[in-house]
Parts: sequence; C-alpha cells; structure tokens
Amino acid sequence: MSEALMLSEALPEGYRMTELGPLPEEWRVVRLGEVVEISKKPRKLFWTEKVPFIPMDAIPDDGAIYPLRVEWRASEDVRSGVYCEAGDILFAKITPSLENGKQAMVPPEIKRAFATTEVYPLKPTNQVEPLFLFALLQAPWVREQLAGKMEGSTGRQRLAKHVLLDFSFPLPPLPEQRAIAHVLRAVQRAKEATEQVIAAVRELKKSLMRHLFTYGPVPVDQAEAVEMKDTEIGPLPAHWRVVRLGEVVKITKKPKRLFCRHSAPLVPWP
Repeated sequence: MSEALMLSEALPEGYRMTELGPLPEEWRVVRLGEVVEISKKPRKLFWTEKVPFIPMDAIPDDGAIYPLRVEWRASEDVRSGVYCEAGDILFAKITPSLENGKQAMVPPEIKRAFATTEVYPLKPTNQVEPLFLFALLQAPWVREQLAGKMEGSTGRQRLAKHVLLDFSFPLPPLPEQRAIAHVLRAVQRAKEATEQVIAAVRELKKSLMRHLFTYGPVPVDQAEAVEMKDTEIGPLPAHWRVVRLGEVVKITKKPKRLFCRHSAPLVPWP
C-alpha cells in the first residue's frame, strides 16, 4: 500500500488528500491564473484631464486594504505605469516590497488609474471573493514561497508574471471564502483601531510634555495664571532656572581599584 493511500485512509471524514496536503472535500486546488485576470488598458482610452496614480510608497504593507493616497497627475507626466481598475489587487513584484507584504486594492471610487510599474494588477473573477484573495496573498507562507521564486540580480529581484499566475493554493466554496474574509477583516479593523488609540495616546503625551515643561504641573485651564519670564531658551515660569546639563549630572567613571571576580550583572534591555 502506497504512503499516499495510507495517509488518505487516515484522514478525518470529510477530508481528502491533495497535492497541497489534506483539505476539506469541498475545497479545490487552483492556480492563481484560474481565478484572476491581469488588467489591460483599453486601446482607445485617453485622459484629457488629470490621471489618478498610485505610487509604490502609497501601497501599505500592514494589511490595510486601500492605498495611503492616490495622486492626481497631469496625463503628460504619466509616461510609465501599470493600468488598473477599481477592485484590482496591486501585488508588489520587486524585492523587498514583495517580501514585506506590500499590497493594495484600487478604491471603488477610482474607476481607472495607473500604478507603479512594480506591481501586477490582479482582477478577481467571480470564482473568488476579493477580500479572501487579498488576505491569502498577504499570508506569510504565500509570500515566502513566491519570494523563493524571484529572479534577477541581488537587490533587484522580481517575480515573473507566469510564476505568480502558476501559484497553486486551496480555494474554499464562495460562502466559506466570504466567512473567512469577514473574520480577517474584523481582526484588521481591531488592529487599526488599536493603532489609532496608540497614536492618539502618543500625541496626548507629547502635548502634556510640552505643557508641563512650559508651565509646570498646573491644569491646562490655569496656564494663563502662571507668572512667566523670558529666558534664553524661551518663556518659563518665573521661579524656574535655566541650567547647563553639566551642573546637575556627572559622568560615571569606574573606580581605579575596582575588580570583578565574578561575572558582572547585566541590566536587561527594557
């Protein structure tokens, strides 16, 4: 009895063995090229006004879906770029952007645009939920496999289009794709909300430090009541002094006759 057959018989009910390993019976193994198309610019499409353009530095690498910004450039200034449409997934093809997870979806309000030439514009077909595919393409195991197939000189390696389109992955039925995408989007939204709270706390700390080192430990609404004086470093409370750092600190030096017989204790890095 072959090893593959033995493994198949050992699988739980409802699973089958595939070239990618055990999968639920309803799932398929597909190539990326079976469920996406590469967007191509229509022959008779011309811009008479400004053109929406998505540069590489506007493509996020943290799981956010949409670009950080869309630039509006004069048509004559867009001499090179990749044509893309609303809903296309812009997949970075150059190192280190590919390894770092750079990826974005063209916003729905941007019907047609151009993007950096270092991305592939992938248009999901009706076989795949776009947000499911977006999350799958950002998975570390997917990026690692594709990065291992890049070609070119060190520092300028790129992933060939045919290699990307030939990439195989497990595809659940559409209802399961949507359920998976929903859970992952909820996690991403929670992450973004947490990051916003952290950013707000950092700004609050900066504001408080500015207030405390200008007026002292007084409530913000009582700052105007603090008696101030002008100094060489700016306004300060009248009872404060301006000193040099050397007046209040010393540089620690090792005593001449200090010897360590045992290993010196290490202070852990915070």
